[in-house]
Amino acid sequence: MGWLDRFTGRKRTTDPTESHSESPASSHRHQSMDELYANNADILDGWRLHVTMSLTTPLEWLLRDGEIAKDQTNVPQQYGIWVPKTKGWRDLGFDLDELPPGPRASQIGQIPSDGGDFLPFLIQYRTIVEADDERETVLARLSALGEEYPSINSKLGGDLAQAFVVSELTSLSGCGATTATRLYHAGFFSKEQVLQASVEDLTKVKGIGPSIAGKILAAEKGQ
Repeated sequence: MGWLDRFTGRKRTTDPTESHSESPASSHRHQSMDELYANNADILDGWRLHVTMSLTTPLEWLLRDGEIAKDQTNVPQQYGIWVPKTKGWRDLGFDLDELPPGPRASQIGQIPSDGGDFLPFLIQYRTIVEADDERETVLARLSALGEEYPSINSKLGGDLAQAFVVSELTSLSGCGATTATRLYHAGFFSKEQVLQASVEDLTKVKGIGPSIAGKILAAEKGQ
């Protein structure tokens, strides 16, 4: 029984925690959440989109954080989830002020429920990395963004340009974070640049031998 149930004296027929954990499949999750809404329609007032506060969340989803809807639409599970929005106390007949919203989780730890400074930072970050600009321009803009948000930049490692490139390079088969970091410092700033290189080019990077270089290039070429 939740806090609202105890206050109102009503018995909840569906446990929201159980509803979320019934199945990892999106369709099953939506079905259980729909049941939750139907069984508690007198205290619920729609759905609120709770977007994942992470560098990897696409811009289109970040811009929708906090969106209110009467019906759920499909959201990739890694990018967000619809959560029930309860009616206000006065809508429920109680002369009480609303409680302040609690913090939410993010890639840099707990942040304000509205995203604080991290949400506008993420929006700028994704705007930069999703733009069809030259890689040099992208990296320069990321460096400038890090200077604009020094505290957030520090929590993300202190070098946004490097973090972006390393994240991209680790998507290459056989390229772990250490190898990706070595490639970055050697002047390899994109997947395309790595894949256009030869085994000989890659082995010039300190710490990368023929075996690692061969695995990276062979895997991407389907060999």
